[in-house]
Amino acid sequence: QYLILAILLFILYTLVSFLVSQYTSPLRFVPGPPSPSWLYGHLLQILRTEPPEPFLTWFAQYGDTIKFKEFLGVSLSPLNIVA
Repeated sequence: QYLILAILLFILYTLVSFLVSQYTSPLRFVPGPPSPSWLYGHLLQILRTEPPEPFLTWFAQYGDTIKFKEFLGVSLSPLNIVA
């Protein structure tokens, strides 16, 4: 019984931590394309197209620094690394 309770509490803690980080992360203000999937994010779109194509389109549409979602996470991509 205690093992099941501990597993459920761990799952609940992990889920709440993930949701809270989505709403408190400073990356939430960085522009980027809407995610097609909550699980895979843009990963399938990136893998199915020619390597620079989705990023060039996103930079043209959202600016010099974009965020995009990967498998259960978020990545930040700057166009110009000299800042």
